[in-house]
Amino acid sequence: MSNIKSLAEELIQLTNKSHKLDEAIHLLKSTENTLADDILALIEGAKLECKVDIKKINEYLSEIDDCRYSIEEDISRSQGSIDDASSSIGHMEDDINGLKDYISSLKWEKKEGKKEDSQ
Repeated sequence: MSNIKSLAEELIQLTNKSHKLDEAIHLLKSTENTLADDILALIEGAKLECKVDIKKINEYLSEIDDCRYSIEEDISRSQGSIDDASSSIGHMEDDINGLKDYISSLKWEKKEGKKEDSQ
């Protein structure tokens, strides 16, 4: 609450209306008011206005929109890579199964060693 009192004092001094300072401090000391009520009372008492730079806001919106578009492209490329990887996994599974089938179909024969003639 002391920070709001300091802010109120500075805002009121900037408007050179010393009688508004007493009103603002009284509103801040009020236990019935919420913080939002106190701030609204300060804004009304100090006759503050919010100035908006539409050009700056539009610049931010443009940057955000560019980022969104870039992210959409990244997602699309990523989805393509995921599809390619899934397809590769499918081919790999086919190759693995083919190799397993080949190995299980092999016929094992006992190889006889060479006989040495003892002369």
